[in-house]
Amino acid sequence: MIFQKIRVSACLSDGHEAPLHRGGKGKLLSRWADADVFHKKVKGGFVLYVGATLKRESTFDATKGLQIRFLQEDVPYLAYYMRCEFWCRPAFGTSFADVPSRTQALLFKEGEQWRVLWSLCGDAFNCTLSGDREGLKANLYGGAEGDVGFETMPALVYCSGNDPYKVLRKAALIAEEVLGGRVMTLDKKPYPKIFEYLGWCSWDAMEIHVNEAGLLAKAAELKRRKIPVRWCIIDDMWAHVKGIKDIPMDMPRGPMVKIMHASKLYAMEADPDRFPNGLGHTIEKLKKQGLQVGVWYPTTGYWSGIDPEGPLVHELGDALETLPNGRIVAKPTAEATRRFHNAMQDMLVEAGADFVKVDNQTHYRNNYNPYYPVGVAAKAVQEAIEDVTEAHFGDGLINCMGMGNESMWHRRKSAVSRCSGDFCPENREWFAKHVQQCAYNSLFQGQFHYSDWDMWWTDDAQALKNSVCHAISGGPIYISDKIERSRAEVLRPLCMSDGRILRADELAVPIAACLLEDPTTSDHPFCLKSKARGCGLLAAFNIHKDNKPQSGVVYPRDLGLIDDSYLVREQLSGDNLVLKKGEGLKVELADNDDLRLYVFYRIGREVVPLGRIDKLLSPKMILSSGEKRLRLREGGKIALFGAREISTNRRSYVTGKQVGEITVFDLIPEETIVDYL
Repeated sequence: MIFQKIRVSACLSDGHEAPLHRGGKGKLLSRWADADVFHKKVKGGFVLYVGATLKRESTFDATKGLQIRFLQEDVPYLAYYMRCEFWCRPAFGTSFADVPSRTQALLFKEGEQWRVLWSLCGDAFNCTLSGDREGLKANLYGGAEGDVGFETMPALVYCSGNDPYKVLRKAALIAEEVLGGRVMTLDKKPYPKIFEYLGWCSWDAMEIHVNEAGLLAKAAELKRRKIPVRWCIIDDMWAHVKGIKDIPMDMPRGPMVKIMHASKLYAMEADPDRFPNGLGHTIEKLKKQGLQVGVWYPTTGYWSGIDPEGPLVHELGDALETLPNGRIVAKPTAEATRRFHNAMQDMLVEAGADFVKVDNQTHYRNNYNPYYPVGVAAKAVQEAIEDVTEAHFGDGLINCMGMGNESMWHRRKSAVSRCSGDFCPENREWFAKHVQQCAYNSLFQGQFHYSDWDMWWTDDAQALKNSVCHAISGGPIYISDKIERSRAEVLRPLCMSDGRILRADELAVPIAACLLEDPTTSDHPFCLKSKARGCGLLAAFNIHKDNKPQSGVVYPRDLGLIDDSYLVREQLSGDNLVLKKGEGLKVELADNDDLRLYVFYRIGREVVPLGRIDKLLSPKMILSSGEKRLRLREGGKIALFGAREISTNRRSYVTGKQVGEITVFDLIPEETIVDYL
């Protein structure tokens, strides 16, 4: 077991590394420090507990603290690591020496055994993994100067088993238990009702020039084109920030973002030039167009904090603090963070908002280090976000830029969290990175949150790929099309006529064959799995970095289905075939623009209803199916495998159009009950 093969040292702020030697009862001793390091068996795995106290007049290094080395043979692995302060991405390898810094979890395989090592964040100290020439190590660090010790805390969870998905689930349940209620697994969190419908976000459409006139024009367009968007987000740069109105509309994105990130919040109100009648007036007008409205804001007030010349420094008083980096932000205490978020959300409630998107969450290293212990700051900020939002908006919260351990292990309630960096329009290379991030991150973050795969455009070259991704994601679906550029035909396959999305029943994650293999260099397609009403879903993408053809074989068991016969329908082409028990599906993709979306229907009876085949997730249009009756959510193009005659509540069909192994019938929308022979 991995915790039996460790050695520990204390990393001091003067650069000294003090090896710790084993004493009794889990104690590790040296002339510099004492540490309490022991592992404890729990149901399904083990937990490593760590505590330490310095014995001399010295302090722990703010970014290393206590170092734990694992003596482990090299094996294939998937690393879930922080690529920046806010977002995770996958890394693949076979040598633990190459594990990236700030890895939060490591999934690896030895023989037939899958194993996971998952780092935690405690009340003060955080733990992450990394590799060097000696192999794998973990660092417990406080992120603050002056730390001389910390109480014993759970630092790492270790699990193993034959099924990687069950192993990850076990690890998540163990973390939930040992962290004592600071985090809650996804099965205990209802999906927020507002995000069951199609949405739109202002960011990529209008960026920093978001204004009332543009928002109302977009709402009118959606209504005119009969695109059933039911909610919108007024995103970044709606707020009163000095100097934004001077930025020209045609400024390149790079310089624009640089100015944006240097901006400070002047007052808790909308920009008076772009919202001349106030935020409440805009929200009222949007609601008259049939939209619920969410509003974006960051935990720091604005990207560079609070404007020292604005009224907020007086209104919020001692709830704010000027940090040595010059930024004014909320003090990382329970009282101060709640005061800030209450002030912001009181204003938004008064303006009529229905939910919030809270951004810039894992900002602790950028602002509070090395002045506050990372666990202390994160606990105060994350609990304030959740408690204040629950009081103002119930479950109406999208967490954003918060994939660090510090954030994730201090969220008890919220259900939805972004799982990738920002959408980039018209960018094939971006899509390859995006689909990897979202799918692999959902393996880990998805144990606790519904994954938000971000906004997208319906009229760019990656629109079909994005529609397939979002269809199987299991999370929200919202677009950010510019004014007069939304394409209704791209969105219709994703939702019902009233805008209710056909949401997959599970989060989309890579199949087991893709877990330890870099999809950008593999000979095999990047295959994601999910489910819809008991049917298996398989989305296959070619994201090879050299645009080479890819091929592979996928079996029903790879999707979590039992070994049986299946009708398999490819949703984009309409092609279908029957897989006999034991057979696999061959998937061939010619290049980066080739993709597939398959639905696996188990052939367990004479007639198999496929649902509305004009929808990407056709089974989700089925309300119920019995021996000879099918109930649909809405009428339209339906298909049945094996049926040759049907009748509805309005008319009868002797036969429909034969398409391969299935028969297709066109129903008018009001026809929702189908009897068949």
